[in-house]
Amino acid sequence: SLEPGKGYMIRMIQDNGVLTYPANGIIKGSSSSRTFAEPKVFVRPNVSTGKNAFIVMDIELRDGDELGVFTRDGLLIGGSVWQEGLRGVVVWGDDEFTNEKDGAAEGDELVFKVWSNGSGKLGNIYITETCDMVSGSRKYYSNYETDAVIILRGTVSLDKDDVVITPQPATTELYITLGSMSSEDVSVDFYNQSGCLMLRERNRATDGVLKFNVSELPSGIYNVVIRAETQVFSRRILIFR
Repeated sequence: SLEPGKGYMIRMIQDNGVLTYPANGIIKGSSSSRTFAEPKVFVRPNVSTGKNAFIVMDIELRDGDELGVFTRDGLLIGGSVWQEGLRGVVVWGDDEFTNEKDGAAEGDELVFKVWSNGSGKLGNIYITETCDMVSGSRKYYSNYETDAVIILRGTVSLDKDDVVITPQPATTELYITLGSMSSEDVSVDFYNQSGCLMLRERNRATDGVLKFNVSELPSGIYNVVIRAETQVFSRRILIFR
């Protein structure tokens, strides 16, 4: 079902074919009006950069679970909800006309995360094989390529530790994704390497994600301590400009 005002890319594996649009009455009458759920954990606004790839996922997930795609330096570049009609994720490429990195560069290694809607835990996807649907080439890892359509097969492992901090290194903004603690009030303390408290906030995560402005903190390594009613986590992060 094509929606007015939205852009679409159609890639055909065959070298011949005909696209007829608008569809005739019979086809249009049978089309679905389904709407797709949006991620709550792997969320990054304004991700449209004019470049993307699509990855079809052949993994074991349940409807309502979320997929997140990151670069090695922690930039979230794609997110989706596992649901009927959507078993994959769009990965956004970098827009070379902006000063900041807002997507994957050509050849960037992709890191895949999952969030379990049932348990609230975060986990990893371990790739067993990727296949390019156009060239047929197969690999055992995944790299970004603009306009690529990839089938990824892998296994899912949920972590006991379900806190993710991105991006790394950070420059001006920092995001802490909370899994099982998403419904709790949490306090977050930033300590420098001398043990001095540099930043403290207490809040409840909106949609499971806390956002911090770290633009006033000097470059360096920090210990981040996250405290909730039932759990305490400690992480080491890097702020660099």
